[in-house]
Amino acid sequence: MPYTIHIDHYKQLVIVVGRDPVTVDDALMALDWQIAGRAWSYRTLHDARGVSSAPTRDDVRTIVARADTSARTLGPRGPVAYIAPPEALVEMARTDVHAATAFARQAEVFRDVAAALRWFDGHLP
Repeated sequence: MPYTIHIDHYKQLVIVVGRDPVTVDDALMALDWQIAGRAWSYRTLHDARGVSSAPTRDDVRTIVARADTSARTLGPRGPVAYIAPPEALVEMARTDVHAATAFARQAEVFRDVAAALRWFDGHLP
C-alpha cells in the first residue's frame, strides 16, 4: 500500500503519508485502516507531498461518499489537515476539503506540517 499510517491513541492523532503511485482504492483502504484502528474521530494529518498526481473529481466523490457513509455510522470524522504543496494537489485537496465538511468536523489544506500541527492545537479531542 502506498500509504504509511500511524495511529497514536494517546495523542488521538492519525498520520497518513502517501507515496506514488496512489489509487482511489488505496485511499479507501486508508479510510478503512483508520476505522479498523478505532481512530475515526481522531485528528488526521494527511501528508500528500510524496504524491505527484491529484485524484480525479470522480475519485474525490468516491472517497467522500465512503467517508460520508462511515460518518453516518460512526459519527463525525475528526479534523483533517492535508499537507499538499504542489499547486495541482492543493487545488484538488481544497475540493476534497469542501466536500469533507459533510463528514469531518473541519478540514484544511496546509503547505507544511508545522502549520497543520498548530491548527490542530485549536481542535483538541
